[in-house]
Amino acid sequence: MNRFDLEIDADPALEEAADWLLGEGEWTPERQARFLAWLSANPAHAPAMEQVRATWHDPVLEQLLRQAAAERVVPFPSRPLAKAQPANNITGLDRRRLLAAGLAGLAVMGAGGLWLRGTPAQAYDLSSPHGQRRDAILPDGSRLVLDAASRVTGRFGNRQRLLTLLEGQMALAVTAAEQPFRAGAGGLELEMPDGAFTLDQAAGRLDLSVTTGRLQARLAGRTYDLTAGERLLTAGDRAERGRLTDAPSFQQGWLVVHEQRLDMVLARLARYTPTGLRLARAELAALPVSGRFALDRPADSLRLLARLHKLPLAETADGMVLG
Repeated sequence: MNRFDLEIDADPALEEAADWLLGEGEWTPERQARFLAWLSANPAHAPAMEQVRATWHDPVLEQLLRQAAAERVVPFPSRPLAKAQPANNITGLDRRRLLAAGLAGLAVMGAGGLWLRGTPAQAYDLSSPHGQRRDAILPDGSRLVLDAASRVTGRFGNRQRLLTLLEGQMALAVTAAEQPFRAGAGGLELEMPDGAFTLDQAAGRLDLSVTTGRLQARLAGRTYDLTAGERLLTAGDRAERGRLTDAPSFQQGWLVVHEQRLDMVLARLARYTPTGLRLARAELAALPVSGRFALDRPADSLRLLARLHKLPLAETADGMVLG
């Protein structure tokens, strides 16, 4: 018996919640009514289901939970889910395997979704391949979206929640807790109590955008207090503060830029192709680019970019060369 079995046996509500997720058959009206009755029968059922639902996506279950919250059956928190395989495709999976795989990567949550004191610290590592974004719920309940060809590491527990962007881009919606969320990349460090931001590492530069809430960023001994709608562009120890002209949209498969450096645009498109994308001449790197480009069609986007700026585009054995 491993430690997941011990933890699950100690909390029957988690097993019952997993049974609802993995139950056989359709979500008939009768089954939906029985589920809502179970949800309201015990105060422990809602937080147990909150943990389990973050491990697997069942659209009907999610709709029922929203209904329960709207009808005040239970004070159920609404939180975005990781994209995952629908429950009706996992018939026969052992529920302990599901909970071990899902809850091992989650915080032990209390009612209201608070990160508990004294949770043992856990290392965290997540990466995404070329051409594929990833969506995950972090151990503290925050939601992470990784751009393609990106990687993060971190630690969670013992009043600590920390995430470092090693490469690529991430978007983070921070769940409020007693301690702020700390994140960073390169020499940039930031703290956010709650809210949402994106952090992009491309062409040797960092692009930090605050979409909701507020955060404090530190670079080379200087502190920047940023609020929603602000951004910080850094190169080495230098930082330039500005306003967001477009909300970050890589989560929806688009690269929307306004007078962005060409080398940064090319680096972002390169995450979506296994073949290389590069500039023919270094002096083109700082060329300002504006436009809306489809990330999931990088070759088409590169051709559009070439036409807009009247730049030659060549296809070689090791990728595409612009300029």
